[in-house]
Amino acid sequence: MFQVKTAESERNAMLESNKNLAESNLAKEPILNDLRIKVLELNDEIKGLKESLETKKQKLDDLTRQMSLDTTLALIQAAAAEAEEESEAISENFLSGEMEVEAFLDSYLNKRKLTHLRRVKAEKMAELLNQLGANRSNTPPSSRGASSSSNPPYPDAYPPPYRSFQYPSMNPSQDQFFYPPM
Repeated sequence: MFQVKTAESERNAMLESNKNLAESNLAKEPILNDLRIKVLELNDEIKGLKESLETKKQKLDDLTRQMSLDTTLALIQAAAAEAEEESEAISENFLSGEMEVEAFLDSYLNKRKLTHLRRVKAEKMAELLNQLGANRSNTPPSSRGASSSSNPPYPDAYPPPYRSFQYPSMNPSQDQFFYPPM
């Protein structure tokens, strides 16, 4: 008899607990539905952004295919020459008295900075193109073209990650190698 009463009271407690959980879940249903709608909206937004990214990436790829590195170098060199001419025109305007000192200094210095930056970029790009040409001329024709991950296009571009260094000492028998920790 006692066992029946305890089983019945446990059953009633479980029923009450289930009822409370069900009411709590039903109370949270509108919040869950709102969050579900937000997730769907964000998912749609992500899809749109992804499509936009793919479109822009395709346009960029098309533009980079159209413009060769040599063309880019020529454009940078032309821009540097144009900035040089503009700075010369500014100095001529100042010397002819058409500009005030402060206006001259501001515009001339900015234009000269731009000129030097473009010239340095052009020189660096020319150097990189020369290195690229040297690397391509040293590689056999069969290895040119599409590269694979097992055969990188510039194997000597990066040194091995760890090298041993020998530090000289006064006594050659005490020379040791230093291995950097991994």
